Amino acid sequence: MAETSIGLRSVKDAEECLGKLAGIGSRHALEVRSQILVLQKRYEEAATIAERAMEEVGGPLPAEIAAEAHASIGNLEKARELCDIAANETLRTLDGAWIDRIFCTRARIAFAEKDTAATMDNLEKAWQSAPEGRRPAYRHMIDAVSEGTDPGFQAL
Repeated sequence: MAETSIGLRSVKDAEECLGKLAGIGSRHALEVRSQILVLQKRYEEAATIAERAMEEVGGPLPAEIAAEAHASIGNLEKARELCDIAANETLRTLDGAWIDRIFCTRARIAFAEKDTAATMDNLEKAWQSAPEGRRPAYRHMIDAVSEGTDPGFQAL
């Protein structure tokens, strides 16, 4: 439910789920908390908590959240490093659920570096690998870059 709430951008519902996860002592509470912080644009806090989740939970999601947070505050080298970690964790765990978000964060890095070709390539890969519910957001970003406007990268 927390992922659905976050995907729908319902911070209130996601925080309710976070409370339940924390109440049962779930390690995944760190991941959910860091995602909520990204939605709230509290990127430095999100990065700190996601990096803690990398140590305590593992898997690709915490590294992807940390990468997204660092990209949002302009720490592009750190974001790139964390994307690589997330990609390696995807391969190690065979958990491809977040691969579209890794490509999106790579697109965000390329956009910040004014590399339109790499931005489009990564957004296309994000769209191709995304679950149906996240594809419209990627289509919007692809269209924006094609039109020469800011794609307004958003937390997905």
